[in-house]
Order: sequence, then C-alpha cells, then structure tokens
Amino acid sequence: MDRPGSNIFYHPLVVKKDIPRLDRFSVKNIRRVIEAKLGARPEIYGLPLRGTLKKYWKLRVGDWRVVYEIYTPAQAQSVKQGVYKLLGSEMKMQSHFRFARSTSLIKGNDVYVLIIAHRKDVYDLAHKRKL
Repeated sequence: MDRPGSNIFYHPLVVKKDIPRLDRFSVKNIRRVIEAKLGARPEIYGLPLRGTLKKYWKLRVGDWRVVYEIYTPAQAQSVKQGVYKLLGSEMKMQSHFRFARSTSLIKGNDVYVLIIAHRKDVYDLAHKRKL
C-alpha cells in the first residue's frame, strides 16, 4: 500500500504536561522517532493496543511510550479544539518541539498523539486521556 507522509497532531496535554516532564535528550530522541516513524508508516512501526485502548497504537522509544491513533480516510473528522500540530518557525518553542494550534482537519492517514509517558505510567494516563 502506498502511503503519503502523515500529518501528526498532538493532544493539548502532550504539549502542556508530557513534553515539559522529559529531559533534553529524551525530547530530542522522541521527536526524531515520531517524525521518522509516525510520519512515514505508523502502522508498521507501532503495535496495536488491546482491551479498552484497542483503537490506539503504541510506539516504544527506550523507556518512553508514545500512544497514538491512526485515522483512516473513513474516520476523517475535525480536529478537536486546542489540538496542536508540529510545524514551522512561527510556532512557540516547547523543548525542541515547535507547536501551533491547528485549524486544519484530521484526514485519512493522519496520526493523533494522545500521550507521551514513561512505560510504568503510560496506560493509566491513557485511560484518563482517551477521546
């Protein structure tokens, strides 16, 4: 299946809470992995979750986990209010990530990052934060 690059959207709490908790090295590494893997083929690099989180996927980055959702063309919907998108230089800087509130639409093949957390905390937080 040919797949163009995915747009990556972030839950507001990823920007406000998750990323500021990370050390500089982890932020740099997680950003690189998200851009390279989730931006290209998120269904190949991640693993689907089970149970009540079955519509989400996880990506391991050392001891950190990125929980995300992949939107198919049938699931295209408006971005939730306050969702952020990693973009160009006009964005505010947040520990090596540049973000802006997004007014575009989530389309098919886009990725929505729900949480970035340590492996021991990620699933409890994901249950509280899921859409």
